[in-house]
Amino acid sequence: MMAYTGGYWSGEPISFLDAIKNTDSAAALMYAGFLGVALTLAIMLPRGVVTVNRLPEAAWGGFKSMLPAITILMFAWTIGGVVSELGTGEFLAHRVGQHLNPAEYPVIMFALACLIAFSTGTSWGTFAIMVPIAIDFAVLLAPQLTLGMVAAALAGAVYGDHCSPISDTTILSSTGAAVNHIDHVSTQLPYATVGAVACAIGYVFYGFVAPTGIAHWPMAFLTLLVSLAAMFLFVKVLHARTAG
Repeated sequence: MMAYTGGYWSGEPISFLDAIKNTDSAAALMYAGFLGVALTLAIMLPRGVVTVNRLPEAAWGGFKSMLPAITILMFAWTIGGVVSELGTGEFLAHRVGQHLNPAEYPVIMFALACLIAFSTGTSWGTFAIMVPIAIDFAVLLAPQLTLGMVAAALAGAVYGDHCSPISDTTILSSTGAAVNHIDHVSTQLPYATVGAVACAIGYVFYGFVAPTGIAHWPMAFLTLLVSLAAMFLFVKVLHARTAG
């Protein structure tokens, strides 16, 4: 759907990646939702899993369960549009960028995205807010870091959403597993934070190495090694405490 709304099948000479970059996210979500419902009905109705008489009740129940997520997305897109129109990224670039080392931009963007997503409990909302800022900031001050800045905003948003106690995904996970919600949050926070710290280290190296034109794969490999080593130590300490 993202490729479709981006014009990939419009007959124009546009690549798949360009179509994804120019996609209409709202339209893609709507079309994907309708397609998902149609496919579900095509599979479930012939098998008798659900009857036609129960469709209105099921549709209303699904709408109520998705209403909070829809509301969050609407507000997030609204805030993202306001941020973009106000030129928040350009403002921050001129006001703050001159006082920072360009190599610090990716890790700072990552930390801010982590904080915002953890506080709000939504990764999509953080995407809408932080990605325009990251792009404007990078384009004006460090074009060679644009890809890393966007990646930092996305990664930080996912981490914050994953660890946030008010995130819908966290609540659904604890509810589905039938465990105490706070216990679930406290158990997933350590290992997720290990990954976030390793990721931050990778962004620090990226900030210094990317402008030099050196290949990026050594940084990814280093980040992976740090993650594996930290996770190994974490599991070893956990087993030692459990055995004791």
